[in-house]
Amino acid sequence: MVVSRGFFRVVGLQPVLGRSFLDSENGQQGTPVVILGDNAWQRKFNRDPKIIGRKIRISRMDPPPTVVGVMPPGVRFLPAPTEAREPNYDVNAQVDFWMPATPIRSA
Repeated sequence: MVVSRGFFRVVGLQPVLGRSFLDSENGQQGTPVVILGDNAWQRKFNRDPKIIGRKIRISRMDPPPTVVGVMPPGVRFLPAPTEAREPNYDVNAQVDFWMPATPIRSA
């Protein structure tokens, strides 16, 4: 899931491990970064607390992103189940990782 750098602050979430995105992390400059969801951290990385700072392979992303944080259990795609309007929308879907959005510069 791609989100704005301030997304977690706005929704009141803090990583249980590591940190949120920095203002300087925008997906265009330097090494890309990700914040892992708890479920992916458990499934793919056996809850390794040393995951912070490691580069991980995500599909064909090149260069591979660096893990900067891990979210607590239960964080899922928003909105809440009572807010869903789409018939095929799975409000209980777990998010494997978040990346900071790249701002679009207008002319």
